[in-house]
Amino acid sequence: MENFETTDIGLALGIGYKFQISENTRLFFEFDGQSGFNSINKENNGENITNSRSSINFGALFFL
Repeated sequence: MENFETTDIGLALGIGYKFQISENTRLFFEFDGQSGFNSINKENNGENITNSRSSINFGALFFL
């Protein structure tokens, strides 16, 4: 762990949509992503290593 930075600064964005199926049920679809701005490698040797992640989510919401 000593080869990695302990702090990273980044950006997270997402977009989604909910479809109403009934009064108490909705389906949703969303996409989101996160990406770091800084290199997390302490010994940079010309390599720029950043954190990033993206996901596609879908599901159902039930209101009680």
